Amino acid sequence: MSLLCSVLANVNRDSKKKREPYEMSDFFLYESREDMNIPSSVYGAAALALIDMKQFPNWALFIYKDLRTAADGPPPKLLAFIGQDAMILAPMEYDDKVKGMIVCMETAYGEVRELRSPCGRVIKARFIRGSGKYYAQENVELDVI
Repeated sequence: MSLLCSVLANVNRDSKKKREPYEMSDFFLYESREDMNIPSSVYGAAALALIDMKQFPNWALFIYKDLRTAADGPPPKLLAFIGQDAMILAPMEYDDKVKGMIVCMETAYGEVRELRSPCGRVIKARFIRGSGKYYAQENVELDVI
């Protein structure tokens, strides 16, 4: 059914108004957000706010589509901590820890990175080891050094 819906939608799509074609996954009506692997809305809202401010890193565009799909509601007050190859979206700080969605390149695996927020705050955090060249995971707790 989803394939048929996407084909019909693309046949009737105005390519001037919607440049990207519809995908079959756009029509998975009964699949839950968890099964679709879509991030929480707060992370999407934070990412879109960073894009509006022109502070979303280019290397993190691999996760943009999922974040855009998830975006809903107002962005958090603290949008992110961003480094050269790692980022924490919608971070929550407590004690000597920070929790949020980590997005990083493999060069940050297991390393300590200095991260700066758009408002100018700076932290140092040790990143976990991921898998693949790029990695993103929600609700990760990192040690602040």
